[in-house]
Amino acid sequence: MVMHKGVLDRSHRLTWLCRPVCFYMALVAILTISVWFGGCSDKKEVPTFATPPVPEIQTWLYDVWGSSANDIFVVGQPGIVLHYDGSGWRQMSVPTNVPLIEVWGRSSNEVYACGHRGVILRYNGSSWSTMASGTSENLYGIGSYRGEVYCVGHKGTLLRLSGSSWVNTSTFIIRRTPSGSPLDTLDRNDDINSLTTVTHYGIGGSDGIVLMKDPIDTNIEWIVRLVAAGMEFVLDGHSNDVTLGSNYLVTSGGRIFRLQESTNALELSWLELSGLAPESKAINGIWADTGDTLGDILHLATRDGKVYQRENTGVKFPPSHDGSDVLYGIWGSASDNIYAVGINATVIRFDGISWEKVDVGLSTKAAAEMIVYDKFGRLLY
Repeated sequence: MVMHKGVLDRSHRLTWLCRPVCFYMALVAILTISVWFGGCSDKKEVPTFATPPVPEIQTWLYDVWGSSANDIFVVGQPGIVLHYDGSGWRQMSVPTNVPLIEVWGRSSNEVYACGHRGVILRYNGSSWSTMASGTSENLYGIGSYRGEVYCVGHKGTLLRLSGSSWVNTSTFIIRRTPSGSPLDTLDRNDDINSLTTVTHYGIGGSDGIVLMKDPIDTNIEWIVRLVAAGMEFVLDGHSNDVTLGSNYLVTSGGRIFRLQESTNALELSWLELSGLAPESKAINGIWADTGDTLGDILHLATRDGKVYQRENTGVKFPPSHDGSDVLYGIWGSASDNIYAVGINATVIRFDGISWEKVDVGLSTKAAAEMIVYDKFGRLLY
């Protein structure tokens, strides 16, 4: 049958009839969904969330030093400097909030503190100010080596104070044989992970090394290895520029070294004192009482929260303090006035008989926008 123009068969007629119905059904569905999501309010609700709290870190104290029994400084994180003036403790205003790792001075009106991100501060007797260090590396130690002030830190950083400025010293190091012949050469920045402490006769660091001035060429340093291998750090030292045998170094492996004359007149060497190491894995700080007639009494602050006493002749004593909080720094003005500091805002004092906790007015926690590191830049856990 021939279909005329404009005449549709059954299937086509049904298709055209369904189109209006489908359109209206879709329109109703869209309107229903709009009403459903719109709710009864004319305004779209914006979800709100509580402001997260500022992360808190523990208040950790890393070092203590004083010019006298009535002029004592304690440093820590975040940007903490405490001062004792003989009548009480107060927190001092400082121009930084980075962890301050070590404090040392030449007098009551010339005190230095160093810390992370290349921060070096100087106290002139009335206020603290920032010194340009020329580095952003973490700094771990500051003190006097052979009468000159040095500041040391990560990647072999070794700065010397020249007038009121810090200058970077040569990175070239030569190592000599006992007879004085050159053995090998090192680049301080490339071959040394960290320098950590400054004493009058040596600058200690990672891998058990100690830098000392080359007795042959006074323009360069040389290196003495205290341990043959491993990652043992020289963590602290006690200086005495008068008595050679009253200079000590301590390590993260619990070892104690004493300075002695070498068989070779060209150099000094460090002798390990056998049997003196405590049961701790790390000796973080040392202070030596050199006034005892029987010999030096060593006071050792350790990672396990104890303070051990040892005679340099080998006699051991039970821990004079048996705590649980990690202790980092220790210093004394006399055998009956010794301070040790550590984590959780810990300050303790030894009066010659027992240790007592000192209230320095700090909370054990302080708000800060930083991760907690130890004094050598390692993440704490």
